[in-house]
Amino acid sequence: MSPTANTAFPLAATLAFGAAVGASVLLFLPSWQSMARIWWDNETYTHGLLVPLACVWLVWRDRGRLAGLAPRPTALALPLLALCAAGWLVGELAGVNALQHFAVVGMVPALFLLCFGATITRRNAFALGFLFFAVPFGEFLMPWLMDRTADFTVTALQLSGVPVLREGRQFVLPSGNWSVVEACSGLRYLLAAIPLALFQTHLNRRSARVQALFTLGVVVLALVANWVRAYGIVMIGHLSDMSLAAGVDHLVYGWLFFGLVMGLAFWIESRLPEGDRTDAAAPPVNAPRAFGSARPAALSLAAISLLACAPLGAASLQALSEPRVDLAPLGAAMEALPRELAAYRPGYRGERASASGQLALAPGVGMAVYQFVGQREGHEMISHGQGALPSESGPPRPSLVTQRAERAAALPGAPGGATVSEQLIEHLGRRWLVWEWFWVDGQTLADPRAVKLATAASLLAGRGDESLAFVAWTPLGASESTGAPAQAAADEARTRLRAATLRLAEAGRPAGL
Repeated sequence: MSPTANTAFPLAATLAFGAAVGASVLLFLPSWQSMARIWWDNETYTHGLLVPLACVWLVWRDRGRLAGLAPRPTALALPLLALCAAGWLVGELAGVNALQHFAVVGMVPALFLLCFGATITRRNAFALGFLFFAVPFGEFLMPWLMDRTADFTVTALQLSGVPVLREGRQFVLPSGNWSVVEACSGLRYLLAAIPLALFQTHLNRRSARVQALFTLGVVVLALVANWVRAYGIVMIGHLSDMSLAAGVDHLVYGWLFFGLVMGLAFWIESRLPEGDRTDAAAPPVNAPRAFGSARPAALSLAAISLLACAPLGAASLQALSEPRVDLAPLGAAMEALPRELAAYRPGYRGERASASGQLALAPGVGMAVYQFVGQREGHEMISHGQGALPSESGPPRPSLVTQRAERAAALPGAPGGATVSEQLIEHLGRRWLVWEWFWVDGQTLADPRAVKLATAASLLAGRGDESLAFVAWTPLGASESTGAPAQAAADEARTRLRAATLRLAEAGRPAGL
């Protein structure tokens, strides 16, 4: 077989792969669109815009080295595609965007394996694996990173002889007040540094061991650099009597410092000895091919049919969602909130129905129930910006809300030892003790992750996704209260909340629970 004759098959495999990827994007377009919106709107994940382009370039760059390899389409990729489709289905039903995003991105390497076979897929393993860095993931690390940044900054200031009064992620200096917010966490630096480190070492043909060690070093360097950056910005502001680094300019200083540190790290990597990774030579160009051009087309069609089952199944299951719980009895049992309690308004939006007020036999406690049915984007019970934290419009703003503490507490009147999430919240200069819990498919839950799983299980069982969010709140007094008086106020508030939830279970419980 001549080299010219062999080029028809790679073209057929490439066309089949392109058609399959295009079809998968159309089938799961909402998931791809939501991921693209995050890339565009959230600076933490802007690097996701470049990752797909980098992957395509890596494959194109190595095309000459792979020219002698004959594609061998394999049906062994179909189980991987089925796994991705199932993962997307669970993510869609549970409303977990990250799971949906990982699933749709995972379909691309699986389709590559399907159309080109194991040998060519192994040669492009880095490029295909690198594609997963496009998934917006890692936001769960932000609270931990913010706490560590605050720890380092306060400790460094104290070692520098600057008096500091710290409360959570906020601290006070003689020159002014500072707060560690999301932009100070360093997550965006970390998420950008890891793929850059792997990309750089791959281009320089480093061994897997060198790649791992260098990437680990970059992770540590990114964390420490962000801590030093935060300390430096606070010191600049302090020494300049808050005339410098107190506004947007401190973000510019931070990026410049981080860029210099990362540039130094990559310069050091480039000065290391030549890469020691070796790649196996490609087989001769006239290597025999296993199948005709119909094979990749047939497998591609089978893959598209398999993937189409996921969105069709999700639509069928979601169509079964109907409201079974009637909130009317609860609304009838409630009185209008007095002015003091009305100052607190939970941050739930997009509900199908709700009821709020004060139970007649439980004064001093505000209560609200939010019903969600047929949940979708913008109308999900568990999502970013939803919850007991109050919000005037949109997600809670740090200047208005500070969550002081959270713990589990027993829910009176609930079977099976159910618990609530108890939160001590400061809102507009007042402190509130807030209880929050959820009802899904006959279960009373407090953990949002358990709620997601229960919602998906209910949908898969054909019982729909009807869910309720309960919030009860009572004032504790001024935010300056501390020590024993504050503890006594909290104990008294818990007593009021227990009484109110018992009254809810006895008298005003929503029908259908």
